[in-house]
Amino acid sequence: MTDSRLRELERRYRETGARDDQLAWLHERARVSGRRADALRLAVAAYDPDALSKVVRELLEQRIPRGRPAREGARPDPYAVFDELRARIEGAIGFAPSWLNFPSPLVWGKIPSYCDQVRDQVEAHRGRLERIFRTSDAHAAAAGEEQLRRAARELIDWVVEFTHCDDAWYGDAQWVLKVLQEDVGADLSEQEEDEFDLVIQAQFRSWVSPSERAVDAVVD
Repeated sequence: MTDSRLRELERRYRETGARDDQLAWLHERARVSGRRADALRLAVAAYDPDALSKVVRELLEQRIPRGRPAREGARPDPYAVFDELRARIEGAIGFAPSWLNFPSPLVWGKIPSYCDQVRDQVEAHRGRLERIFRTSDAHAAAAGEEQLRRAARELIDWVVEFTHCDDAWYGDAQWVLKVLQEDVGADLSEQEEDEFDLVIQAQFRSWVSPSERAVDAVVD
């Protein structure tokens, strides 16, 4: 019965393309599978910018009264604010980038401008997650390892394009490929993750576009 309900919800969404139908399908998919990747797909689709703004503003206003610079001795520890901010964002919307602009503006009480910065970064991160899922879906007909290989090649090219192979760009490739692996069900053990990280670091270099051989080594 659950499978038939899931298929019906997917069919309805494919027919209508409506956001409510998409969320109903993804919610059921995440509930049935229990997979973190499906929960992440749901969170990305259900993203609510108002919920994000609310949680960011509430935290910052707890630390600094709006419009009033903090006194020297009363300024918040930016590191502590940063860690708590990421945790609250993830709790509120289901995902958060690994890095946000450092909250130094807090010491001057510029909360609205900092909220805008955070929103822009979160939405950019969401856009990248959407790209990973679209690429994964585009190669779904191949299934299994072949799906993973084809999607991984396309995503590595995309990471090269948006990072311009800047300093430590391979960290973005690492993250993107791990999300892809989870999405296609190729979950890695802790040891396998460590080995994968070593392959990435051995094959990709800052400021250098990867060779075909390097991409092959990572994809395989």
